[in-house]
Amino acid sequence: MNSTPLVIGGVGGSGTRVVAQIVSEMGFYIGNDLNNALDNLSFSFLMKRPQWFTRNHKKRDVILKGLNTFVKTQLCPDQYRINDYLYFLGAMSEWLQNAGRYRINKGLMSNYEWWMKGVRWAWKRFYHILADRSLRDLSRFAGWGWKEPHSHIYLEYINELFPDFRYIHIIRHGLDMAFSKQKEGVFLWGHLFGITPPSKDDLPQKMLRFWYEANKKIISWGERTMNERFYLLYFEQFCMNPETELLRLSRFLGFSCPEETIRALAEIPELPSSSGRYRERAGIFTDRDKEMVEELGFVV
Repeated sequence: MNSTPLVIGGVGGSGTRVVAQIVSEMGFYIGNDLNNALDNLSFSFLMKRPQWFTRNHKKRDVILKGLNTFVKTQLCPDQYRINDYLYFLGAMSEWLQNAGRYRINKGLMSNYEWWMKGVRWAWKRFYHILADRSLRDLSRFAGWGWKEPHSHIYLEYINELFPDFRYIHIIRHGLDMAFSKQKEGVFLWGHLFGITPPSKDDLPQKMLRFWYEANKKIISWGERTMNERFYLLYFEQFCMNPETELLRLSRFLGFSCPEETIRALAEIPELPSSSGRYRERAGIFTDRDKEMVEELGFVV
Protein backbone atom coordinates (compact mmCIF):
# COMPACT_ATOMS: atom_id res chain seq x y z
CA MET A 1 0.00 0.00 0.00
CA ASN A 2 1.20 3.50 -0.85
CA SER A 3 2.32 5.25 2.34
CA THR A 4 1.32 8.72 1.13
CA PRO A 5 -2.29 9.77 1.62
CA LEU A 6 -5.08 10.78 -0.70
CA VAL A 7 -6.98 13.77 0.67
CA ILE A 8 -10.47 14.85 -0.41
CA GLY A 9 -11.76 18.33 0.35
CA GLY A 10 -13.83 21.22 -0.89
CA VAL A 11 -15.14 24.63 0.10
CA GLY A 12 -18.57 24.01 1.61
CA GLY A 13 -18.22 20.25 1.32
CA SER A 14 -21.10 19.66 -1.07
CA GLY A 15 -20.32 16.73 -3.35
CA THR A 16 -17.39 15.49 -1.32
CA ARG A 17 -19.40 12.59 0.10
CA VAL A 18 -20.03 11.14 -3.35
CA VAL A 19 -16.34 11.27 -4.24
CA ALA A 20 -15.37 9.74 -0.89
CA GLN A 21 -17.81 6.88 -1.45
CA ILE A 22 -16.39 6.20 -4.89
CA VAL A 23 -12.80 6.32 -3.64
CA SER A 24 -13.72 3.97 -0.81
CA GLU A 25 -15.31 1.51 -3.23
CA MET A 26 -12.17 1.69 -5.33
CA GLY A 27 -10.34 0.24 -2.35
CA PHE A 28 -9.07 3.15 -0.25
CA TYR A 29 -9.13 3.15 3.55
CA ILE A 30 -10.62 6.48 4.67
CA GLY A 31 -10.86 5.97 8.44
CA ASN A 32 -13.02 4.19 11.00
CA ASP A 33 -14.73 7.13 12.73
CA LEU A 34 -16.92 8.54 9.97
CA ASN A 35 -20.27 10.32 9.83
CA ASN A 36 -22.98 9.91 7.19
CA ALA A 37 -21.09 12.34 4.96
CA LEU A 38 -17.98 10.10 5.29
CA ASP A 39 -16.04 12.89 6.99
CA ASN A 40 -13.08 11.65 8.99
CA LEU A 41 -14.21 12.82 12.43
CA SER A 42 -10.79 12.41 14.00
CA PHE A 43 -9.56 15.08 11.59
CA SER A 44 -12.60 17.24 12.39
CA PHE A 45 -11.93 16.96 16.11
CA LEU A 46 -8.18 17.51 15.98
CA MET A 47 -7.79 19.98 13.12
CA LYS A 48 -11.05 21.92 12.66
CA ARG A 49 -9.95 24.35 15.37
CA PRO A 50 -9.72 27.95 14.14
CA GLN A 51 -8.30 29.40 17.36
CA TRP A 52 -5.46 26.87 17.48
CA PHE A 53 -4.73 27.27 13.77
CA THR A 54 -4.82 31.08 13.84
CA ARG A 55 -2.54 31.14 16.85
CA ASN A 56 -0.01 28.74 15.32
CA HIS A 57 -0.27 28.98 11.52
CA LYS A 58 3.12 30.72 11.28
CA LYS A 59 4.70 28.11 13.57
CA ARG A 60 5.03 25.41 10.96
CA ASP A 61 6.51 22.90 13.40
CA VAL A 62 3.42 23.17 15.62
CA ILE A 63 0.99 22.61 12.75
CA LEU A 64 3.08 19.74 11.40
CA LYS A 65 3.15 18.08 14.83
CA GLY A 66 -0.63 18.37 14.96
CA LEU A 67 -1.01 16.78 11.54
CA ASN A 68 1.47 14.06 12.44
CA THR A 69 -0.55 13.27 15.57
CA PHE A 70 -3.70 12.98 13.46
CA VAL A 71 -1.87 10.60 11.09
CA LYS A 72 -0.95 8.43 14.09
CA THR A 73 -4.66 8.08 14.93
CA GLN A 74 -5.18 6.69 11.43
CA LEU A 75 -2.16 4.44 10.97
CA CYS A 76 -0.50 3.59 14.28
CA PRO A 77 -2.54 4.42 17.39
CA ASP A 78 -0.42 1.91 19.33
CA GLN A 79 2.49 4.36 19.10
CA TYR A 80 1.05 7.34 20.99
CA ARG A 81 3.52 9.29 23.13
CA ILE A 82 3.01 11.80 25.93
CA ASN A 83 3.02 14.72 23.46
CA ASP A 84 0.20 13.07 21.51
CA TYR A 85 -1.95 12.80 24.63
CA LEU A 86 -1.25 16.44 25.45
CA TYR A 87 -2.38 17.38 21.96
CA PHE A 88 -5.60 15.38 22.38
CA LEU A 89 -6.27 17.17 25.67
CA GLY A 90 -5.63 20.54 24.03
CA ALA A 91 -8.15 19.75 21.32
CA MET A 92 -10.72 18.64 23.88
CA SER A 93 -10.20 21.82 25.90
CA GLU A 94 -10.77 23.99 22.86
CA TRP A 95 -13.94 22.12 21.94
CA LEU A 96 -15.29 22.49 25.47
CA GLN A 97 -14.83 26.24 25.18
CA ASN A 98 -15.99 26.68 21.59
CA ALA A 99 -18.27 23.77 20.67
CA GLY A 100 -21.14 26.15 19.99
CA ARG A 101 -19.09 28.26 17.62
CA TYR A 102 -17.46 25.30 15.89
CA ARG A 103 -20.77 23.60 15.06
CA ILE A 104 -23.12 25.78 13.04
CA ASN A 105 -26.87 25.11 13.14
CA LYS A 106 -29.48 25.69 10.45
CA GLY A 107 -29.73 29.34 11.40
CA LEU A 108 -26.54 31.17 12.20
CA MET A 109 -24.63 30.66 15.44
CA SER A 110 -25.77 28.09 17.97
CA ASN A 111 -27.74 28.21 21.19
CA TYR A 112 -26.94 26.39 24.45
CA GLU A 113 -28.59 23.15 23.33
CA TRP A 114 -26.48 23.12 20.19
CA TRP A 115 -23.38 23.82 22.27
CA MET A 116 -24.18 20.76 24.38
CA LYS A 117 -24.54 18.65 21.23
CA GLY A 118 -21.12 19.87 20.19
CA VAL A 119 -19.62 18.92 23.53
CA ARG A 120 -21.13 15.42 23.38
CA TRP A 121 -19.83 15.07 19.83
CA ALA A 122 -16.32 16.08 20.94
CA TRP A 123 -16.32 13.63 23.87
CA LYS A 124 -17.23 10.80 21.48
CA ARG A 125 -14.32 11.69 19.22
CA PHE A 126 -11.94 12.03 22.18
CA TYR A 127 -12.99 8.64 23.55
CA HIS A 128 -12.70 6.98 20.15
CA ILE A 129 -9.14 8.23 19.66
CA LEU A 130 -8.07 7.02 23.11
CA ALA A 131 -9.91 3.69 23.03
CA ASP A 132 -9.10 2.59 19.49
CA ARG A 133 -5.56 1.22 19.90
CA SER A 134 -5.91 -1.62 17.41
CA LEU A 135 -3.21 -2.21 14.83
CA ARG A 136 -4.15 -1.20 11.29
CA ASP A 137 -3.89 -3.94 8.68
CA LEU A 138 -3.99 -1.80 5.56
CA SER A 139 -2.30 -4.30 3.26
CA ARG A 140 -5.61 -5.21 1.64
CA PHE A 141 -6.36 -1.61 0.65
CA ALA A 142 -5.26 0.20 -2.50
CA GLY A 143 -4.25 3.20 -0.44
CA TRP A 144 -5.30 5.32 2.51
CA GLY A 145 -6.39 8.85 3.14
CA TRP A 146 -9.29 10.89 4.43
CA LYS A 147 -12.15 13.09 3.38
CA GLU A 148 -12.88 16.25 5.34
CA PRO A 149 -13.88 19.46 3.54
CA HIS A 150 -11.81 21.66 5.88
CA SER A 151 -8.63 19.84 4.86
CA HIS A 152 -8.07 22.56 2.26
CA ILE A 153 -6.91 24.90 5.05
CA TYR A 154 -3.94 22.61 5.67
CA LEU A 155 -2.80 21.81 2.14
CA GLU A 156 0.61 23.47 2.29
CA TYR A 157 1.36 21.77 5.61
CA ILE A 158 0.19 18.36 4.39
CA ASN A 159 2.41 18.87 1.35
CA GLU A 160 5.37 19.46 3.63
CA LEU A 161 4.61 16.35 5.69
CA PHE A 162 3.82 14.20 2.64
CA PRO A 163 5.54 15.68 -0.45
CA ASP A 164 3.91 13.05 -2.69
CA PHE A 165 0.35 13.22 -1.37
CA ARG A 166 -2.54 13.62 -3.80
CA TYR A 167 -5.49 15.93 -3.37
CA ILE A 168 -8.97 15.88 -4.92
CA HIS A 169 -10.71 19.25 -4.67
CA ILE A 170 -14.46 19.30 -5.35
CA ILE A 171 -16.06 22.53 -6.49
CA ARG A 172 -19.73 23.37 -7.11
CA HIS A 173 -21.44 26.39 -8.65
CA GLY A 174 -20.70 29.34 -6.38
CA LEU A 175 -24.14 30.95 -6.49
CA ASP A 176 -25.73 27.66 -5.43
CA MET A 177 -23.18 27.31 -2.64
CA ALA A 178 -24.04 30.81 -1.42
CA PHE A 179 -27.34 29.32 -0.20
CA SER A 180 -25.88 26.10 1.21
CA LYS A 181 -26.87 24.87 4.66
CA GLN A 182 -23.19 24.09 5.24
CA LYS A 183 -22.13 27.42 6.69
CA GLU A 184 -19.18 26.41 8.84
CA GLY A 185 -16.49 27.50 6.43
CA VAL A 186 -17.19 31.22 6.35
CA PHE A 187 -17.67 31.38 10.13
CA LEU A 188 -14.62 29.32 11.07
CA TRP A 189 -12.13 30.41 8.40
CA GLY A 190 -13.51 33.58 6.84
CA HIS A 191 -11.11 35.74 8.84
CA LEU A 192 -8.19 34.12 7.02
CA PHE A 193 -9.53 35.73 3.83
CA GLY A 194 -10.46 39.11 5.33
CA ILE A 195 -14.15 38.21 5.65
CA THR A 196 -15.96 39.28 8.83
CA PRO A 197 -18.65 37.01 10.36
CA PRO A 198 -21.88 37.22 8.34
CA SER A 199 -25.22 38.45 9.57
CA LYS A 200 -28.60 37.20 8.40
CA ASP A 201 -28.72 40.07 5.91
CA ASP A 202 -25.41 39.48 4.15
CA LEU A 203 -24.91 35.74 4.65
CA PRO A 204 -25.29 34.68 0.95
CA GLN A 205 -22.93 37.41 -0.23
CA LYS A 206 -20.26 36.48 2.31
CA MET A 207 -20.76 32.77 1.63
CA LEU A 208 -20.07 33.54 -2.04
CA ARG A 209 -17.06 35.70 -1.21
CA PHE A 210 -15.60 32.91 0.92
CA TRP A 211 -16.31 30.37 -1.84
CA TYR A 212 -14.46 32.55 -4.35
CA GLU A 213 -11.47 33.56 -2.23
CA ALA A 214 -10.85 30.07 -0.82
CA ASN A 215 -11.29 28.23 -4.13
CA LYS A 216 -9.15 30.72 -6.03
CA LYS A 217 -6.32 30.30 -3.53
CA ILE A 218 -6.60 26.49 -3.49
CA ILE A 219 -6.70 26.12 -7.28
CA SER A 220 -3.81 28.54 -7.81
CA TRP A 221 -1.68 26.87 -5.16
CA GLY A 222 -2.58 23.33 -6.21
CA GLU A 223 -1.86 23.82 -9.90
CA ARG A 224 1.36 25.70 -9.19
CA THR A 225 2.75 23.51 -6.40
CA MET A 226 1.25 20.04 -6.81
CA ASN A 227 0.86 19.87 -10.60
CA GLU A 228 -0.31 16.36 -11.51
CA ARG A 229 -0.97 15.50 -7.84
CA PHE A 230 -3.82 18.05 -7.74
CA TYR A 231 -7.21 17.04 -9.15
CA LEU A 232 -9.95 19.64 -9.62
CA LEU A 233 -13.37 18.02 -9.88
CA TYR A 234 -16.34 20.10 -11.07
CA PHE A 235 -19.20 18.33 -9.35
CA GLU A 236 -22.05 19.24 -11.70
CA GLN A 237 -19.99 18.03 -14.66
CA PHE A 238 -19.12 14.87 -12.73
CA CYS A 239 -22.82 14.11 -12.22
CA MET A 240 -23.80 14.83 -15.83
CA ASN A 241 -20.97 12.80 -17.43
CA PRO A 242 -20.08 10.26 -14.73
CA GLU A 243 -18.42 7.58 -16.88
CA THR A 244 -16.10 10.06 -18.62
CA GLU A 245 -15.23 11.75 -15.34
CA LEU A 246 -14.70 8.43 -13.56
CA LEU A 247 -12.19 7.37 -16.19
CA ARG A 248 -10.28 10.61 -15.57
CA LEU A 249 -10.45 10.10 -11.81
CA SER A 250 -9.29 6.48 -12.01
CA ARG A 251 -6.29 7.54 -14.09
CA PHE A 252 -5.44 10.17 -11.49
CA LEU A 253 -5.55 7.46 -8.81
CA GLY A 254 -3.39 5.15 -10.91
CA PHE A 255 -6.13 2.60 -11.52
CA SER A 256 -7.20 0.79 -14.66
CA CYS A 257 -10.85 0.10 -13.86
CA PRO A 258 -12.78 -2.45 -15.94
CA GLU A 259 -15.72 -1.05 -17.90
CA GLU A 260 -18.21 -2.86 -15.66
CA THR A 261 -16.68 -1.22 -12.58
CA ILE A 262 -16.91 2.22 -14.19
CA ARG A 263 -20.55 1.58 -15.14
CA ALA A 264 -21.39 0.49 -11.59
CA LEU A 265 -19.66 3.50 -10.00
CA ALA A 266 -21.38 5.79 -12.51
CA GLU A 267 -24.68 5.01 -10.78
CA ILE A 268 -23.52 6.83 -7.64
CA PRO A 269 -23.23 10.51 -8.73
CA GLU A 270 -26.56 12.30 -8.95
CA LEU A 271 -27.12 15.97 -9.65
CA PRO A 272 -28.47 17.51 -6.41
CA SER A 273 -31.96 18.97 -6.36
CA SER A 274 -30.33 22.18 -5.13
CA SER A 275 -28.52 22.61 -8.45
CA GLY A 276 -29.66 25.91 -9.95
CA ARG A 277 -31.42 27.07 -6.78
CA TYR A 278 -29.71 30.45 -7.00
CA ARG A 279 -31.88 31.47 -9.97
CA GLU A 280 -34.80 32.24 -7.68
CA ARG A 281 -32.73 34.84 -5.80
CA ALA A 282 -30.12 35.82 -8.36
CA GLY A 283 -31.13 39.47 -8.06
CA ILE A 284 -29.31 39.88 -4.74
CA PHE A 285 -25.93 39.38 -6.45
CA THR A 286 -23.98 42.10 -8.19
CA ASP A 287 -22.36 41.87 -11.60
CA ARG A 288 -19.01 41.49 -9.82
CA ASP A 289 -20.41 38.54 -7.83
CA LYS A 290 -21.38 36.82 -11.07
CA GLU A 291 -18.02 37.60 -12.65
CA MET A 292 -16.27 35.85 -9.73
CA VAL A 293 -18.28 32.70 -10.39
CA GLU A 294 -17.58 32.82 -14.13
CA GLU A 295 -13.87 33.37 -13.42
CA LEU A 296 -13.74 29.95 -11.78
CA GLY A 297 -15.31 28.22 -14.76
CA PHE A 298 -19.07 28.37 -14.23
CA VAL A 299 -21.88 29.76 -16.37
CA VAL A 300 -24.28 32.26 -14.77
